[in-house]
Amino acid sequence: MKNLSKKAIIRIIIIAAAAAAAIIVVFLFMTRSEYYEKRFFPNTYINGWDASNLTATEMKADLQAQLNGYKLTIEKKDGSSEEITGVQLGLKYVDDNAVDEILEAQDGSQWLSHISKTEEFTVDVDFTYDESAVTKAVDSLECTNAANVTASENAYVELTDSGFTIVPEVEGNEVDKEKLCEAVEKAVEEGTESINLKEAGLYVEPSVKKDDQALIDSMNTCNQMISAQITYDFVDSQWVVDKDELISWLVQNEDGTYTLNYDSVYEWVHNMAYETDTFGLSHKFMTSYGVEVQLEGGGDYGWCIDKDLTTQHLYEYLTAGTVATVEPDYLFTAMDRSSNDIGGTYVEICISTQTMWFYYEGELLVETPVVTGNVSTGHATPSGSVWAIDAMKTDWKFRPYANAYSDYWMPFNDQVGIHDASWQPWGSSTVNTYLTAGSHGCVNTPLDAVRTIYEHVQIGTPVIVYYSVDQVHGPDPTADLEPGA
Repeated sequence: MKNLSKKAIIRIIIIAAAAAAAIIVVFLFMTRSEYYEKRFFPNTYINGWDASNLTATEMKADLQAQLNGYKLTIEKKDGSSEEITGVQLGLKYVDDNAVDEILEAQDGSQWLSHISKTEEFTVDVDFTYDESAVTKAVDSLECTNAANVTASENAYVELTDSGFTIVPEVEGNEVDKEKLCEAVEKAVEEGTESINLKEAGLYVEPSVKKDDQALIDSMNTCNQMISAQITYDFVDSQWVVDKDELISWLVQNEDGTYTLNYDSVYEWVHNMAYETDTFGLSHKFMTSYGVEVQLEGGGDYGWCIDKDLTTQHLYEYLTAGTVATVEPDYLFTAMDRSSNDIGGTYVEICISTQTMWFYYEGELLVETPVVTGNVSTGHATPSGSVWAIDAMKTDWKFRPYANAYSDYWMPFNDQVGIHDASWQPWGSSTVNTYLTAGSHGCVNTPLDAVRTIYEHVQIGTPVIVYYSVDQVHGPDPTADLEPGA
């Protein structure tokens, strides 16, 4: 064997080294190619997250870490803030194989060209969250802690010494937790990183503010009402609705406004009617004999207030701020509005003495004998109370009595009335005639006397009938009472 020259040996060594190096390079290249079949190339970013040299599993873990690191800032109106984290919300990454698909599309043999090349990928990160965890996270916030909450207050109308004014609303810091939960869920789903509670309208705001038109109208109406004063003048007494009374009838509503309570107005009118009505009630009466008697109730004379209509009108007066003296609305009226509603013009009849008097404005114009209802036949004239003249007729023919004709007829108690009776023997004493030969219930009267009465009375003039000063109620009729005899 020839000895190799030194140069040959060196050449062999170089070739061997080169071959070894080539083998090593190929080995390393193949090794790295195989490596990058399961890992992302250097400078690979997924959703901005560095995926270099990571396996798909490791990248998915990083995406989960991204979710865990999610922070939602809750900005409060006082300038401070709080945070809710992804861990609190229970965010869970949902693997949709998007990361695997990026890796599978990667050619590991191309790793060398990516050493200085950057690639960025964006994938939809599907995730789930625990709705109950959202509620728990919201409940854990300081801004929802009851100890830190000041509730909002609505504006309202308040009575002061100077009248009704509006007390402005108070804006608290109470958060609508239900709406906040919905806002958190939306923010998480959209990837939003902050919620401004004020801008998002998540504070519980006052529902009524000082510029609310209904509130302003209520204040103006109340101030108008308390300026009202309504007086009902009953001659010897007055009933007045003034500011103090009216204020007690105002009711504050839930929206801070005031309304006038209609029932309170009606109750006041009802009480006024109870105290001042006289229709059909008993009356004290000073007889022409100078003896005061207590007449029974049951007649049809007197005042009777129409409570419904009076209440309606009083309500309207008050809401309009009216200052006036007014009259009630009446169902029935009498001749005098003082407590003695009989007044100075009236007819007075005493059954036992068969006498009738007529007073006009306090002056005696007529004193006359009369013949009243026949007691023996059950036609006794009703007595013991006060009635009102219901009608005024002249040239009146009483049917079915052929000869019963009167120049003047003034009924005051259904078929019972005052009329002239030419058939009565006025020239002789008639004081006992009524016992056996009286009328069918009417008050028979001499013509001149009835004419004077007719000329001075009007419909509604009171007629007082009593049996005697010792016994106001005499025998009751037992037969049908009829005019004309």
